Amino acid sequence: MDNTTIKTIKIRCEDCNGEMTIDSEKNVIICPFCGSKRLIIDDKDVAIEKIRNNSIKDTNDVRREELKLQQQQFHFHKEQMKYERSREINHEFSEKFKKGKLQILLMIIAFFSFMSALQGFGHLRYGFKMDEFVSAAFCLCQFIFTMISLLIGYEILPQNKLMFALTTFSVFIFGFLAMLTGQ
Repeated sequence: MDNTTIKTIKIRCEDCNGEMTIDSEKNVIICPFCGSKRLIIDDKDVAIEKIRNNSIKDTNDVRREELKLQQQQFHFHKEQMKYERSREINHEFSEKFKKGKLQILLMIIAFFSFMSALQGFGHLRYGFKMDEFVSAAFCLCQFIFTMISLLIGYEILPQNKLMFALTTFSVFIFGFLAMLTGQ
């Protein structure tokens, strides 16, 4: 049944027995056949029809709400399944990362980039040289991106393979830039 409720009620005229169709919102009806007037507020036929119409409307409302709830539950279950699958994939990625050589390489890069940044910034106290400062800043950026890659790989930061790939790529870019400016 559609969203609209039944708006009309059919009853018999007490005078001529003609069928009258009335709007359920009105209180008085005039018979189109004999012209007699009838108050429909207290009429039992109208009351019964109104109750029936309201119960049909209420039943349909309940059914719509049940359907909406079922759709929401289905959507929630679907999203939950996607989330669980995503977690499984990310955990598998993390396990491979922890057993792989990339983790070791990133740890070595983190150590040397941190030491290079400290050394570069330490030289600044003897006099400011722009190329040393830029090189030290690139080393510091390399260290930061290396740590972010490691934290993603160890599932400490939220897993995102694209973010992991970008941060790891940035590690090598910043290392390259540090080498170029350090010479």
